[in-house]
Amino acid sequence: MSTPSSFRFLFDATSDNPNVMPYVAKLQWNTRLKRIEHVMYPMQRHTLSATSMHVFGEFTASPLDIIETRRGALTRKRKTLELLSRFIATPRGYLLFIGEGRDAMASERIDEYLQGTRSANELGPQPWDIGIAISDWRALDHQQASTGPTRTRADYLQERKRALEQEIHEITLELESLTSTATHR
Repeated sequence: MSTPSSFRFLFDATSDNPNVMPYVAKLQWNTRLKRIEHVMYPMQRHTLSATSMHVFGEFTASPLDIIETRRGALTRKRKTLELLSRFIATPRGYLLFIGEGRDAMASERIDEYLQGTRSANELGPQPWDIGIAISDWRALDHQQASTGPTRTRADYLQERKRALEQEIHEITLELESLTSTATHR
């Protein structure tokens, strides 16, 4: 079976800080400027209040793309901490977590990877095999990204509902397995 050229993922975040809008971006190395550039994915936005914004939608990532998400921010006293995370898309259709926030070590590994001086297997704090690694954030399917019209909020919610129902089913099976094992001891 061949690896799809891209995978579709869902993003859903709400921010109560109007200065920290949630987003999803692909990170790329600009060889001329010698720095990372963010290529923002278009997302749908829904205003919940004067200070609260709900951002949601679907984005595509090709295997070995670096993706950055910002889900909002936490404010503690006078300090605001952005909820930034960085991921790599695996050939099997998962987004693997590789760093958060302003983690200098992760940023250095990502810079080196995007410049071509570090392997994808060396992006995490520990070496891994990118070809078999999995995570909780998996693609909607292993189909090529659709080129059709933009999905509506109802379509998005239906897809999200199906994904959650599948996850609940998997959790139920695991719980049944664990409780039946515990009662037989």
